Amino acid sequence: MVKPKALLALHDTAQARLITMVCEEQGFDVTSVDNLEALRARAREGDENAVIMDLNFQSWGNDCTPAREVYTKLETRYGRERVQQMLLGITGNPIFAKETQDEVGIQVKAKPFQLEDIEYFLQQAILESPAR
Repeated sequence: MVKPKALLALHDTAQARLITMVCEEQGFDVTSVDNLEALRARAREGDENAVIMDLNFQSWGNDCTPAREVYTKLETRYGRERVQQMLLGITGNPIFAKETQDEVGIQVKAKPFQLEDIEYFLQQAILESPAR
């Protein structure tokens, strides 16, 4: 059986370590990227089952352009419904979370969130993954 894969693009290294542990406990192989170009490349060519990213990865303030770009690249490959199940955005601003969720159409969690939220997202991402 092929292990599911998760891609992380997070500013906060402590949070990234914690989410990596949760992903690994759920049976995922985890890849982390530290720049927007690498994130774009993985969105274009990767084979992840789940993507967890800061909405404004490598950007500032309430700019969801990085999340919108990743969403668009994934949507081209997988379709809208699948991307909405496999992409989770994270932000420290609850108002920005709601606005982005409505605007971009992805799942968003505002900090602080529960690790159970990440576990549930990962479980749903696997359930909704097409068979490989």
